[in-house]
Amino acid sequence: MHLKLNLNLIALTYLFIPIMLFFALWFNPLVSSVSVILILLSLGIVYFKEKNDADRFEISITKPKDVLFLLACFALIVLLCVFSGFGGIIDAEDDWRKHHFIIEQIRDKNLPARESLGNKHGVMCYYIGAYIVPALIGKLGSSPVLYDAVLILWAVTGLFITVALTYKNAKGRTTLDFLIIALIITLFTPFIEPSKLLLLLLSPDDYMSGYLWFDSFSYVVFSSNFTQLRWAFPQALPGWICTALLISNREKRSSYALILLASLCYSVFVFIGLSAIILMLSIIDIRGRRIKEYFKTESVILIIPLTVLLIYYGSSFLQPTDIDSGIGLSFINWKGHIITFVLLQLLWIPFIVLLHKTRARDLLFCAAIHLFCSSFFILGSFNDLCIRSTIPAMFIICTLLSAFVLDRNNSALQRILVIIVVIMLFIPDGGSYIKKVLNKGIGRENRGVAFSDIDQFAQERGDFVTYQYYNWNEDGIIKYIIKQ
Repeated sequence: MHLKLNLNLIALTYLFIPIMLFFALWFNPLVSSVSVILILLSLGIVYFKEKNDADRFEISITKPKDVLFLLACFALIVLLCVFSGFGGIIDAEDDWRKHHFIIEQIRDKNLPARESLGNKHGVMCYYIGAYIVPALIGKLGSSPVLYDAVLILWAVTGLFITVALTYKNAKGRTTLDFLIIALIITLFTPFIEPSKLLLLLLSPDDYMSGYLWFDSFSYVVFSSNFTQLRWAFPQALPGWICTALLISNREKRSSYALILLASLCYSVFVFIGLSAIILMLSIIDIRGRRIKEYFKTESVILIIPLTVLLIYYGSSFLQPTDIDSGIGLSFINWKGHIITFVLLQLLWIPFIVLLHKTRARDLLFCAAIHLFCSSFFILGSFNDLCIRSTIPAMFIICTLLSAFVLDRNNSALQRILVIIVVIMLFIPDGGSYIKKVLNKGIGRENRGVAFSDIDQFAQERGDFVTYQYYNWNEDGIIKYIIKQ
């Protein structure tokens, strides 16, 4: 059997089903209807252009070993989801309590979800794209088993799309290549442990144990794929698909706006990261006199839904508060910490050195510039600006690394050594986490229970955190777009 698919259309459909549900359920009838019509029109134009596109995903399944490789890939993806917290059968990272809380808020309330905290009344103002499908299906029953099942199914589907797009972008040829791509995406980790060991030796005062941040003062790190998925799957998984679509559509510049809109519905930070990379690509394209391709009809008509989303998020970001909500932007002063700064860059620079001859140098160097610049800013209580906005840049490197491993022009020794290094980089964090999970055991009794209500959420996470998820000032500009 020879399988040939237009993955761009499949990926866009996967991303935009939740997005159009979100617009329809969260915004007033005028805003939602206009936005959905424009999105559908843009998608229709792209679908029509893609209809006869010869650049498609192709894979042959002709031998028993091909079936075995694909089954192994499926098993790997399911295991990745389970150990990341999907399905609610392990003692997952603490953020899963928040994920369950948001899903249950959407499931149990009239939409858009509203809450009261003390004398404050507000509306959920967060990127809920990854939550909305399992939450809506969860309305069919009160048990979390239903939405857990839908969530893991949706995640497995998304990861298959991610692997397939990366296989296509990395010029995969066989089912073994498909399995290798899945393995690299699962294991891909920056040089965190080697750099932290050097930090302990050269600048021990800045050293910080653990994997969530690199040092003790900056809240900066470039995370592994596994870490991103198990802490922030609503941002990581759609962010990978959007980045893979950007790589796949590098020469189809009129599709960039659609990709950016999708990223903004799932994560402001991924949107910032992709916008930075696309801005740099547009500067390159100005020199090549291709900038006009950015302003085709399917791009321009998305200005309205993009503006709606920017107002939606901006009204939350700029809402008045008497406390520090932890979402202010500030600059990181590395003076006196130069060694730490240099070692931080070593998390990703070795990949750039290895991949500098890639045919996608423009994407590689845009990713490198973004990673470097991200080291200077902090936004969010735990600097999500750096950790999440670098998801696209890190996934570009992950994709190009996959292409390096699959490229038969590179020696077998080089390719095997890269795979060994990828595995060794994964083990300190990923391996120790999996061991901890296995020691605890697998079963529904380990499931992280959602916060019972907004009061418990505020009490355990801090009242300031609620400002990152709710807009407590519905009399502001948001009243003009939100459903009453």
